[in-house]
Formats: sequence, C-alpha cells, structure tokens
Amino acid sequence: MIFTKKYIIVVFSALFIFLYSINFMGYREFYPLIIIPVLILFIIKLRISKWFLVTQFALISFLFLYGLMTAHYGYYSYFEILGRVIFPPLFLLIGYYIANLDTDKKTNSLITLLIMLTGSTIYGFTSLIKSIYTYGSYSNVINALGGRLTLDFWGTNYISATVLNSSVSLGLSAVGILFLKNKKYGIDGGKINRKTLNFFILLIFILSLYTSLTLGNRTGLLIAVISFFNVIMLHFKFNMSNLFRLLSILMGLYIFKIIFFNLNIFELSSRWESSFIYSRFKSSSIYDNSRFDAWTTIIMNFNENLLGGREIELKLNFAHNFWLDVFYDAGLLPLIFLIIFTLISLFSLYKFLNLDISTIYKGLITGLYTAFLLTFLVEPILQGFVVFFTLYCFMLGIIQRKNENISNS
Repeated sequence: MIFTKKYIIVVFSALFIFLYSINFMGYREFYPLIIIPVLILFIIKLRISKWFLVTQFALISFLFLYGLMTAHYGYYSYFEILGRVIFPPLFLLIGYYIANLDTDKKTNSLITLLIMLTGSTIYGFTSLIKSIYTYGSYSNVINALGGRLTLDFWGTNYISATVLNSSVSLGLSAVGILFLKNKKYGIDGGKINRKTLNFFILLIFILSLYTSLTLGNRTGLLIAVISFFNVIMLHFKFNMSNLFRLLSILMGLYIFKIIFFNLNIFELSSRWESSFIYSRFKSSSIYDNSRFDAWTTIIMNFNENLLGGREIELKLNFAHNFWLDVFYDAGLLPLIFLIIFTLISLFSLYKFLNLDISTIYKGLITGLYTAFLLTFLVEPILQGFVVFFTLYCFMLGIIQRKNENISNS
C-alpha cells in the first residue's frame, strides 16, 4: 500500500475523531487545540463555498455572543467559554475538509461518521460497565453516588446519566439502516460487505440499548423508535419483497413478545417490570411535566429575559431545550443566530437527502440527525452537552461538502 498524503490525512482525521468521541485518557478538551495548527496547514488551499461561509458566520456569531453574555454573567470559566466558542466551528471545518477527500470509489466521510458513532458508544458503554464493576449493580451506583450518575471510564470523575445517554443515542439511531437494501456505500464505485456492516451496526445498537436501558433513559428508547421510523419512511423501498421482509421481522418481534413476555418465559416479564427503566416509565410520563412547565414559563415571560441572565424563575436549573436555554442564559440576539444556524442545517439535510448518493449513507445521516435534534429538544446542550453539539457540527460540515461536491459533479 502506498501511503499517500491523502491517505495519511484521512487516517489521522479518523483517529482524531475516534479519540475525541471516546474521550481518550480524559483529555478530550485538549485534542482540538492540538489539531488547530495542523488543520491550518491543510485548509489554506481548500476551496470554501459562500454557503459554508454563511453557515460558519451564523455559528460563530451565535457562539461568540453566547460566550460574551455568559462571561458577563459569570456562568462559566474563560476556558469553558473558549471551548464552547472555538470547538464547534473547528469541527464544522474538519467535517467539511474530510468530505472533500471523498472519491467515487472511497467514501472516507461515511467511514469517519461510523468511527464517531463507535467511539461515542464505546465511551458510554465502558463507563457504565466500570461503574457496575466498581459498585456491583447500577442500583448500588445510584445509592453510592447519590443519583443517576456513572464513573468516567478514564478517571474518577462523575458523569450524569443524561450526558452519557447522549453518547449512546448515536448508536441507537443507526439501527434502521439494517433494513435498507443497497450494495454500495460510495457514489458508484465503492462497495462494502453488507454482512460486516450489518453485524457492526447491530453490535453497536445492542451495546447502546443495554447502556440506555440500564441507565433508565426513556429518551433513548424514543430516539431508537423515531430514528427507525424516519429511516424506513424516507429510504425504504416498498416493493413486495422488502415489505414482506419487514413485516416478517415485525411479526417475529410480536410473537416473541407474546411467547416470552406474556407467558413470562425465562422470567423476562418479571425482569422487565423490576428494571429501573420500567420504574421510570411507571413513575412519570416519558417527558415529565417539569420540562414542559419550564418551556411554557420561558415563552410566556419572554420579554423579561431579552438580555439573558436567567431572569425568569424556573423550577428546574435549565429549560432543557437547546434554543430556550440559549435564550435563558444569553438573551435574544444569540438565539436569533442559533435559529438561523438551525434553519441552514435543516436545509442542508433536505438537500443531502435529494442527492444521487447511497441509500445507506442517507439512512445513517437521517438516523443521526434524528438523535441529535431530539436530544437538542429536551436537554440543556451548551450547559452540559457541548461535545454532543460539537459532533453535530462535524456531521453538518460533512453534509455541506457532500452537497457541493455531488451537485457540481
């Protein structure tokens, strides 16, 4: 094999994304700072479109204004603000650059997205396993740590279960592509062994599902179901053969439920009813009323918080909604730029889904977008999920470059 410059860059970029998503050695916040001078050397000759510059402008404007206002109110340290302002635009550019290295016979960007998904899942799963190994069971973890927390795999820090759930949500979102029929993963020449891909996706899904259920994450189940539905509705070819295959699988799952759950074979029904996730479903609705109350309170008192500063009194620490939390912290102006950035990203997704490109690629992006947007809807992203938003920007950078390359080819 000839180690060309492009090959080295692709391998280095994929390794960087994996180390970042898995939080290698617990130094995730420092990896982007290392890559900045290297990235500058390679992007000097990169052709950047006006549309991408508009996207970067909206993103940087939003983050700069958010950082400025939160610094004024003293919500974060200067180092924390620096990460929030610099890393998302940096990863947007990295994704844009990686997609530029794609060829008809090699879709490096797709492989890198799968690596990102793998790293995030491994980090969530191994952190949970470490916690269970240390305390004996997850119920013991809750009692010992005083809540739904886990140990960081790389150290002794605690991680909120909701933050860890965001990592495995990406693995939950990919299951729909198991049902898509497409031998190609590139534009026309690249091929991948579907059995290998299916085994890989199924394994990631199982690890993610186990982690999500053990942590009692109801949103994770919602992401899995809605992602599957979106992928099937948008990309499944409804001919008789495929429809029969899908109905056979669904019927098999239904029969499995009747035999093993209704009759309590292997005590599956009893185990489910005694599980932590079941108790959370029974104790309250999938989205407790406190979140909806917080959303309503902010919207109804919008004029009281135009400059941010958390002037509205909430029962929760945050609104648990990306857009409303930005407004709650920093006011109207950052929110305007965030809305512009959101609309640009949705338009980029719409354009991508209409490209002449692999169904597998489209299915993966559809699932990932679903996981990201559903999490944005119910969690305080910049208050605790900055890595999650940074990976979203990485994916968006890839999509925008793919849109340009294929539309112009």
